[in-house]
Amino acid sequence: MRDWPNPAFAGTLEQACDAAPQYPNIARIALEVVDAESGARAVLAPAYDLGLPPWSGDLVRCSALSFERLFRVERIGLGMPGHMLCGRYPHDWPASHATSQRREDCAT
Repeated sequence: MRDWPNPAFAGTLEQACDAAPQYPNIARIALEVVDAESGARAVLAPAYDLGLPPWSGDLVRCSALSFERLFRVERIGLGMPGHMLCGRYPHDWPASHATSQRREDCAT
């Protein structure tokens, strides 16, 4: 089970994605999670990560929130700063998102 050490963010997933620093211009992953025991919602700020994003419904650890609890991923924010998509992964993502995003970044 993967640990996501992204810092906690006070706000919604969309607000966290909008607040992602523009520099360096690298892909980031943000998470909206629910405590598996208490049902409390939390948002983890966007952070650079080489790994694949977790799927909605996956159980993960979030060391910035608690070392002892498990969290269920509700939604994720994924993409380049200023162009992040928010939603349930992979259901809300078009199959060509990664390819089209790279083309847009190269064209500008």
